Amino acid sequence: MICGEGVLRDLSSYSNGRLCHEIAKLASLGYRGKNRNYIVQWLNTAGPRLGEFNAQELSKSIWSLTRLGYRNDVFIREWVRVSTRKLIEFNTQDLSNSLWSLVRLGYRDTAFIREWMRVSTGKLILFNSQDLSNSLWSLARFGYRDDEFIRALVRISAVKLSEFNSQDLSNSLWSLARLGYRDDQFIREWIRVSAWQLQEFNSQELSNSLWSLACLGYRDIAFIREWVRVSIGKVSEFNAQELLSSIWTLAHVGYKDNEFIKEWVKVSTGKLEEFSAQHLSKSIWSLARLGYRDDVFIREWVRVSTEKLRGFNAQNLSNGLWSLAHFGYRDDCFVTEWTRIVDRRVGEFNLRDLEQSITGLSCLLFRRDVKLNESELVCLYPSQRLVSGIEVLLRSSVFNNGLMGLYLVSKVLEQGGIKGDILQMLETFRMFLREKNKEIRTGGCLG
Repeated sequence: MICGEGVLRDLSSYSNGRLCHEIAKLASLGYRGKNRNYIVQWLNTAGPRLGEFNAQELSKSIWSLTRLGYRNDVFIREWVRVSTRKLIEFNTQDLSNSLWSLVRLGYRDTAFIREWMRVSTGKLILFNSQDLSNSLWSLARFGYRDDEFIRALVRISAVKLSEFNSQDLSNSLWSLARLGYRDDQFIREWIRVSAWQLQEFNSQELSNSLWSLACLGYRDIAFIREWVRVSIGKVSEFNAQELLSSIWTLAHVGYKDNEFIKEWVKVSTGKLEEFSAQHLSKSIWSLARLGYRDDVFIREWVRVSTEKLRGFNAQNLSNGLWSLAHFGYRDDCFVTEWTRIVDRRVGEFNLRDLEQSITGLSCLLFRRDVKLNESELVCLYPSQRLVSGIEVLLRSSVFNNGLMGLYLVSKVLEQGGIKGDILQMLETFRMFLREKNKEIRTGGCLG
């Protein structure tokens, strides 16, 4: 009787083969948490006998526990100890499954991985497409890069790419991107094969593939054009991460397709509540970079983002405001909340974030041409926009920006090597501006 259906059986009399068959059967039937007692009993029986397991039984046991979503470090540690010595006996599927299982269980053992690569190197030519893809994916998930092994794996994979299905293709390229390993010959062959199969790619595979090419710094317009054509019909299936990844990648490579973006905007507007703070920031930034404005989307973005601004980091805050300024879209509730949060966290900003934020905020607060006192303070930082933007904020009482202005001025002064009491420096700064007579026109928009 299978566990969970009645009385637990005595497993001590089972052979090693039958023990492995039982746990594999349980995994194949999709049983999970409700069979905890049986799994514990199985572990207590199998654990002390792992040294007697053959290669297939070792591989099947760890794979089954992975499918059941059950992690027991005592068992895994013993499994790793025994298996490391027997890896030479593993066939290609056993090798691939064992590494994949450890990744899914979140258990990394460097000595095991090194021995796994040593053994696998001599058998790579026998790996099928799934074995190759899963092995590369596992190493990427572990963040373990060995150029000599990857070079051999990539060389063999390139020859067999026509045998890869859509998941294998997507995972292999994603893995190389995660590992930061670029091989142009492989990528060219990957593009050739994948272009014919794109229609079979699901939303995750489409999103990951385009992102991977961008991360590897490889731009192929013909492939991107085909990717866009296929993806337009599948955008409605994209989740928040996939939506963000796709628009960010197109912005990153500078490829604009209005038909795709229009469909993307329509779908994303209804899913913005599912976007994380980073997703929100990158999405509006991407549209700004692509020069595509949709007020319905922006209005919903502002509403959702205002509620989630606390989760924005310094770069997210800076990019979000810069993007709204780029569109010339001012929402006082958003700006007020944004200013309140930045007052508390401006110390986390780098100078690029500061410049974007000051430029964006000054443009949103003064959406008309304004006259500003230009000064020699530009020598403190090589950006007139930064100094001019700070002056706008200091001279403005709108949204009570005094505290933020104080922080920003101190940052610029520190960059110029000027130290001292911040309040005194601020007063000196203001007096210096008042005494200057030279005026320039800056305009109320970016650039």
